[in-house]
Formats: sequence, C-alpha cells, structure tokens
Amino acid sequence: MAARQSVSPRRCFLVLCAVFGVILAGAGVVAWRARHINELTRQWVLRELAQRFASNVSLDRIAVGAFPEFTVTGQNLDIQYRNRADLPPLIHVDKFIFHWG
Repeated sequence: MAARQSVSPRRCFLVLCAVFGVILAGAGVVAWRARHINELTRQWVLRELAQRFASNVSLDRIAVGAFPEFTVTGQNLDIQYRNRADLPPLIHVDKFIFHWG
C-alpha cells in the first residue's frame, strides 16, 4: 500500500494566501484601469485622429460607460486643417455619442 502524505496546515494557508494575493492584485489592476479609462480613451482618440488627418486634434471631454450598454460620449472635438491654427477647424463636433449593445 502507498503511504498517505499529509498536507500541513501551514502549507495550505500559504497557498490560500498566494491565491488571494493574485486575485487581489488582478482586482486592483481592473479597478485602476476602470478609474482611468476616460483619460486613456481620450489619449487614444486624439492620437488616432491626429495620425489619420495629419493635423492637430483637440477633445475637451470624453466619458466611457459600460452599463446598461457600452457608451462613449465626447464633447468639443476639433480637427484643424493641416495644422493651420489661423483657420477655423476643418471639423468641429459639439457632442457625439456611440452606443454598443
């Protein structure tokens, strides 16, 4: 017969602490990303539009929501005409809303 090995309570406690630590760290990363999602999204939108239009782009505000449906709302989007600040913006949008869901 094979001898049965007993697991020490200390070892079980350490494993549970490690699992709890990993779960807590993951929740912390998700919470941080959720808290900073508006600014991260704003920077991404500015970078992508500036690259596509090869112009200066400004966006006053953007808000991302996930419940009850995924929604993105932005205000005062301006895209300059080929970096010409002396001219009015090529595109100006007072407010935009996207819905997914």
